[in-house]
Amino acid sequence: MKCLNCNKKYKIDKKLECPNCGWIHPQIREEKEKLSEIPTIDKKMKRILIALRILGFDTAKSCQGHSKEGYPWIEMSFNNKDKIKSLKRLLRHHNNKENGEWEVFQYYGTIIRPKDRSIAIDKLQRQIQNLGNDILNSLR
Repeated sequence: MKCLNCNKKYKIDKKLECPNCGWIHPQIREEKEKLSEIPTIDKKMKRILIALRILGFDTAKSCQGHSKEGYPWIEMSFNNKDKIKSLKRLLRHHNNKENGEWEVFQYYGTIIRPKDRSIAIDKLQRQIQNLGNDILNSLR
């Protein structure tokens, strides 16, 4: 991502800001502020939720997973076929060893979940954070 303030390239970090000058992209700032108003959002899900919302994928619920048997998931607030197709394409593009393999699962709603749900919860949590960072870093 290129900073619009100092004009240097940078990668999104935990603070979601340019490490050179501290600038935050307006879309990231806006979504971060909206999410901060919702006290029940899990800390490890914020980056991926910000990334999805900036790209127009509205979310309904999410969970970072809280037990040894749980896993991170995101429920989307839409069932539009074209949006689902775009979401699947986005995940395919960003699925890799560091981000893990994520899929769009449809049952009663549209859910993003890990393809392999037997992976340790702490690794899945790192992967969903990496996925969020990767998507944010690909924004122009």
